[in-house]
Amino acid sequence: MPYEETNWLKLWEELVSARKLAHAGRDGFSFNRKERAEAFEAGSRRKNKEKGDLFLNFMRFDLKPGETVLDIGAGTGRWTVPLAKVAKAVTSIEPASAMLDILKKNLSEAGVSNVKVIQSSWENADVTPHDIANLIETIHQTPEMHGT
Repeated sequence: MPYEETNWLKLWEELVSARKLAHAGRDGFSFNRKERAEAFEAGSRRKNKEKGDLFLNFMRFDLKPGETVLDIGAGTGRWTVPLAKVAKAVTSIEPASAMLDILKKNLSEAGVSNVKVIQSSWENADVTPHDIANLIETIHQTPEMHGT
């Protein structure tokens, strides 16, 4: 049997398409809904209390105070807030307005002021280069990986 190279881009596009189909018509799936964003935030807080996040801890440890972070798909700020406490500046990109409302509340409660919040998909956001880009729990929603 001849060796056939895997077309990873095609597999990626099929995965994203299947995910969209699986969630099509589901009421409440959209993060633009306040209830969905609040449920996401509650889940994030629960995860942080139960076991923390080893990758977040690693990133915070490795992050230098003079570095900038681009948080793509920032959601409610699970990563933005703790990274902003270490980084020189954080730019948070989030398309869902309900998630942004909670993110802004969390930033205010944490007392961080070095975060620029942009409401946009990451593909359409106009940002300058940053030292670090964070795409945790985001990249799987992007169908067109070529050219990104």
